[in-house]
Amino acid sequence: MIGVEKIALNYSLLDYEWGKLQSLNVYGVFNVNYTIDDFSSENVVVFSVNVSVCFESLKKCEFSFTVLKEARLAKPSCDFDKTFTITDFSLRSYLTEIGLDGSTSLLPAHQISELLHYLDIAQFLLQDQCNQQELPFAPSKNGWNKGCPKQLSLPPLDNTTRCHLHDFCTGVTCCTDVRILDRTVTTYFKLDPCNWKLFIGIERMTHTINLLDYKFGKSEHFKLHGLIHLDFIIEEFKISRMYMVNLNLSVCFETHYPCVIHVTVLRNTQLPKRICNWKSDFIDSDFSYRTFLQEKGLPEDQTLTNYHMKDLMEELGISEFLQGQECYKSQRSLSSLMNGWENECKIPMSKLPKNPEFVTCKIRESCTSLECCLIAGKLGRSFKLFIEIEPCLFQLRLGIEEMTFSLLLFEFEWGQPVEAWLFGLVRMKFTFTDLSAENQYLFDLSVSVCLEAAKTEPCYIVVNILEKYRLPKPKCDWNTKISVASEYSLYDFQSEGIYIMNLTFSFCLDDTCDSEDSFSVPVLENVKLPKQKCHWRDSYRVKDFSLGQWSKEKNTEQSSVLPDYYISELLEQLGLTYYLMEKQCRVNNETNGWKSGDSI
Repeated sequence: MIGVEKIALNYSLLDYEWGKLQSLNVYGVFNVNYTIDDFSSENVVVFSVNVSVCFESLKKCEFSFTVLKEARLAKPSCDFDKTFTITDFSLRSYLTEIGLDGSTSLLPAHQISELLHYLDIAQFLLQDQCNQQELPFAPSKNGWNKGCPKQLSLPPLDNTTRCHLHDFCTGVTCCTDVRILDRTVTTYFKLDPCNWKLFIGIERMTHTINLLDYKFGKSEHFKLHGLIHLDFIIEEFKISRMYMVNLNLSVCFETHYPCVIHVTVLRNTQLPKRICNWKSDFIDSDFSYRTFLQEKGLPEDQTLTNYHMKDLMEELGISEFLQGQECYKSQRSLSSLMNGWENECKIPMSKLPKNPEFVTCKIRESCTSLECCLIAGKLGRSFKLFIEIEPCLFQLRLGIEEMTFSLLLFEFEWGQPVEAWLFGLVRMKFTFTDLSAENQYLFDLSVSVCLEAAKTEPCYIVVNILEKYRLPKPKCDWNTKISVASEYSLYDFQSEGIYIMNLTFSFCLDDTCDSEDSFSVPVLENVKLPKQKCHWRDSYRVKDFSLGQWSKEKNTEQSSVLPDYYISELLEQLGLTYYLMEKQCRVNNETNGWKSGDSI
């Protein structure tokens, strides 16, 4: 609320533009200018307020005063367990008072609007209602549309409600049909273990809870003015990386009678926490394999039995990420492989290095996809690792067993080492350098198995699989059945220093683009594009480039002849590769460095 004398204005914070300069002016004489910022993580609002009185429209105000400047004011605590705004509200009594049957199952439209405003609910409702027959709620089984790939036990829902379990597995969004109001209601409950937050909402009313100081196991309630309830209990199991959640959804119209809708959304449901970063260390920061063996009464040089191996995986918290069938059982026999490699790539490549006998790898037909099987002998277990670049989809994917990650190539830092760990036990480290002019990737890959959490302890297995190896890029086939195609023409008007371009984008569902769902959009029609002037006196592409510093970063001597892979990296970084001739000139021992004739 903001006011000047008798003028008072109320603003809903549901639509408020935080941080924007706002004004209240009374005919230009009395003026209040203010900004309000919401610092939700600190639970404060920041106010800046200036008041002025002006009698000259073109001159400085006679009076101007800064009331608040970036003042941090604590937010009042909100009671989300409040019941109806109307004391002892009863829908039956309300309907009787306005002359309607108290047992009616569907109210007239105008009465619905009046009721929602009477209960102070209307301002919180979404303009676009959820639809149970559309994504993400359909298709459904037992009321559930499941995006989470894990096997979870979910209670069946009644016919009023459809819910979607999100692909990150710790979030639920539901759509409930409230027949008497002739509308659906959206509710959600999302746990974010990486940022330690719980996001909960009913239509437009939302709340964020910090899990760092949250009391797990406590019964909590979140209500939209008594009409819609979310009741929940969260318990956390750190070692198994699970939340156990009970979540109930209710729609109520009576203060002293049972709710008309009551849905058990989650009942003792264990929701797996997602991996928050690629380099996930041991859950137990003091874990020691030696101590594990001692506690089990096992000798250090003994290969673990299947029972003890599974016991170890449970203790490390990685059982859920292990594949059902070990990779070595599905690999081709070692004798049929060349140096421990199976190469399906049809493009010529340099000779692959020899793998140790406990490592086998495969390069797939795409040429930029690699998977390896690493046998950790004394653990009695093999582990699958894979990494692939999809240049046509602009995506990087990698994984260790069932733990997978993906990243768009637009966000990838070429030439920088990246690590991915399966909770400290199995690790991969890789570097990709994009040699775009040579149409290749330069690839380094090492894998390791580490049994001690202490950083001073060496890993049990360390294998350098590839070092500065060149992987050929495949050509992208853009002529797919479903495609976004482009047609263009480009004309070069050299004397005028311009190009003239025509460009049309087409969305096609068949080869001919003739189907009813296909369409084309002209983007450019005879548009003149000025040619960029070429400045051949520009300095280095890399600002303040120094060969000495570059050599130091690569751990190589500046005076020595560079290996071919470093030459490719250097020329790519300096942007010179495109300008070099395929056939190099040669220096011969001619008289005083000169040779007569036309050829060199």
